[in-house]
Amino acid sequence: MASRKAHCLLHLPKEGGVYFLDTLAEKLASDAGADLIRLDAQDLAEIGGDYLGDSTQKTPSDISPFELRSLGYDTQAQITETLDDAYAEEEEEAEDMSSEVYEEDEDAYTRGTRPPMVPGVYEAGVSLNTSEIGDAVRRLLGQSVLGAVVLNSSGRGSGMPVDVTNERKMALLLDSMISAGEIKRHKRSPPEETADSIEPPRVGKTLIHVRDYREIERTNSGQVVLKTLHNLVAARRQAGEQILILGTSSAEEEMETYSKTGIRALQTRSDDSFERTIVVPPRLEYLDSIVFEVERDSRVREVNIRHLRDVIRRRSGVECVNLIIPEDWHRGSHDPEVPGIAENIWNFDYVHRIASVALGRLESGTSLTISDVCDAIELIERSDTVKYEWAAKEYQRVKAKEETPDETAKDAAKDKLAKISKTATKHEKGLLSGVIDPASIKSGFSSIRAAPETIDAMKTLTTLSLIRPDAFKYGVLSSDRIPGVLLYGPPGTGKTLLAKAVAKESGATVLEVDGASITDMYVGESEKNVKAIFSLAKKLSPCVIFIDEADAVFGSRHSHTNRSSHRETINQFLKEWADMTSTAFIMVATNRPFDLDDAILRRLPRRILLDLPTPEDRLEILKLHLAEEILDADVDLKDIADNTPLYSGSDCKNLAVGAALNCVRDEIKEFEVSRKYPEKRVIRKKHFDAALKEISPSISDDMGTLTQIRKFDEKYGERAGHKKKVKSWGFELGQGHAQHRTESRVRMD
Repeated sequence: MASRKAHCLLHLPKEGGVYFLDTLAEKLASDAGADLIRLDAQDLAEIGGDYLGDSTQKTPSDISPFELRSLGYDTQAQITETLDDAYAEEEEEAEDMSSEVYEEDEDAYTRGTRPPMVPGVYEAGVSLNTSEIGDAVRRLLGQSVLGAVVLNSSGRGSGMPVDVTNERKMALLLDSMISAGEIKRHKRSPPEETADSIEPPRVGKTLIHVRDYREIERTNSGQVVLKTLHNLVAARRQAGEQILILGTSSAEEEMETYSKTGIRALQTRSDDSFERTIVVPPRLEYLDSIVFEVERDSRVREVNIRHLRDVIRRRSGVECVNLIIPEDWHRGSHDPEVPGIAENIWNFDYVHRIASVALGRLESGTSLTISDVCDAIELIERSDTVKYEWAAKEYQRVKAKEETPDETAKDAAKDKLAKISKTATKHEKGLLSGVIDPASIKSGFSSIRAAPETIDAMKTLTTLSLIRPDAFKYGVLSSDRIPGVLLYGPPGTGKTLLAKAVAKESGATVLEVDGASITDMYVGESEKNVKAIFSLAKKLSPCVIFIDEADAVFGSRHSHTNRSSHRETINQFLKEWADMTSTAFIMVATNRPFDLDDAILRRLPRRILLDLPTPEDRLEILKLHLAEEILDADVDLKDIADNTPLYSGSDCKNLAVGAALNCVRDEIKEFEVSRKYPEKRVIRKKHFDAALKEISPSISDDMGTLTQIRKFDEKYGERAGHKKKVKSWGFELGQGHAQHRTESRVRMD
């Protein structure tokens, strides 16, 4: 167990700590007199990806060329996800870490500020950068690793068969990387005269520094690569070599990490791991310094520019275009600054886009500069700006269209109706003329002057059965519901208007049915028409079946004893009504509710009276219809409303229309004299006076219909059984009689 955990992982859980850990690794190698070989995800992706090739085919191997190519992006994605998790978590318990004493003396390496990077040779060993590792690997493999998949028999991997798995190829590649330090030292030694005098490379101490170790370990291909590396190092250690893997990581963990328990957890690795973790904090006076922010930006620049350089090299093909990067450019000390390169890690799609634009703009030569990259990004941003502006305008256009969806809704309704008509039966097609799209209905609840309790009742009923069909899938409503509503009252009180307003407000299609749509001279056809009403309503769902003048269709069967077809029609309607499973809502309107069949009344437990309007209602109705008209100062709408006691809502509308027509007639007469029409008509009192003489109320107080409606309301209406008894003397001479004479309504209270 102890020999297995011979390696070390230095962890500074702070973003921007990569270079701090780099310096620490360099000092450790210098103090130990060891060669330092530094690897990171970008190195493995570039060198290993070139060696394994660009195949995207699935293989049984744990290492695929495609996944290895994306190792750099996957590793940085791990860092980003860790940061997002860390920022999202809130620390539940704050612990004082100022008195924390670590058992290990890791602080010995952090007593000074980070010195500048020292490339090249250390006094006690050799330091290799990426290009030098690549050169050494190529020499050991005896060929160019760019796109190579066949190995020669030279180097440490001699005797390797041509048909090898990706794991064995990666083992050979990593073994060659480990030997790169020896090759570099041998290359710098003085050449000898004869081949016999060439001594083998001196095998010294080797420190393999793996950047972002923990992040690489969290990727699929990275985990396999690290395991392979550990196996190779273990074999060399058994052969007597002094070699060690030093991993570093600056991944920020969850907020719980920044506590005594969290630090101990970080330093505790599983028993099957190859290394021991040591948390390496910076000096306390540097905790609030901007050094780590600067280092973070530098690291982001380095990763992005390396990804870009690699994609440019691979995208250029045989021309092998190179991106020229000044030394230490990622430190931000050189102009120009590439837009957005230090903000975050670019994803592959964006890097590929920049590379493609930069290569496309390259007219000649085999090299690109930072300025070329800036020009490519500027062109991409200009292109995106045009797209964003178009998208914003298109969004506003679509949003405005959605806010006024009448035309779109009408088109959708036409398409839906066209599809239904193609599959409709003969009897359903006969009913299509009564289909009304809610978008074509102009009047809503705001256009109706009715009692507030009437509007609330209609909203409740339609909301429950049309807008919330899911509420009827459980409980008592899954088996029983209020199937419809009866609207009754004197003529012209807005029963039809209210039914259409319900459909408009709920967005339901209206299927308007009358007696002519159902009754047929041939035996059995009327029943088929009734069945078609419900089948068509199911296709139009959500739908309001509106049956106007229902007394002509649902008249009492006792008064039609000689018409068996009438009884069969009602029986069929009752059967379909009972079996109805769609979200259709049935509204029945009539001026003669007392003529309806008892079974129909039982199916309509909600019976809403639309009574004659009060003086206040008539005033509001007149204002509603005359809203866009200019009235003369001598017009008193309140006086007109008070002196029209028997006028229904329809009568008030006709009164307003009649006054406007009288005004137009007078304008025509004036035109014969002045030869000029006014810009807008002005309705005067004389026009209303003339209209009152021309338009009389639809009903009178002594009509038998009004009396019968009053009796029906007392027996079956919503206030049935709650009628107040009025004291009277003789022939109904008593209190309230004067009101009865001036304001005749179904309900006098």
